[in-house]
Amino acid sequence: MTNIKAAKDYNDLVFECNGRAHFLKGKDEGCFALDVTDKYNPKRYRCKPFGDCEVDPGGNYKKETITKLIIVDIINDYHKK
Repeated sequence: MTNIKAAKDYNDLVFECNGRAHFLKGKDEGCFALDVTDKYNPKRYRCKPFGDCEVDPGGNYKKETITKLIIVDIINDYHKK
């Protein structure tokens, strides 16, 4: 949580030590995940960008404009069924 609070924007969260931020697809389009635990116990925060985030012409968030987030919930590994 300390690394999340210290991040300037989304790009700071991409590093593995800061949560390995990555955007989700499908029903979670528009959200991104941040790792809470390690790869052997994969729990993640599901987050939504918050505030004045810009979107490019292709409909994707401009990552440097994501400076606030809302943690929607904690999810198990969404890759497993």
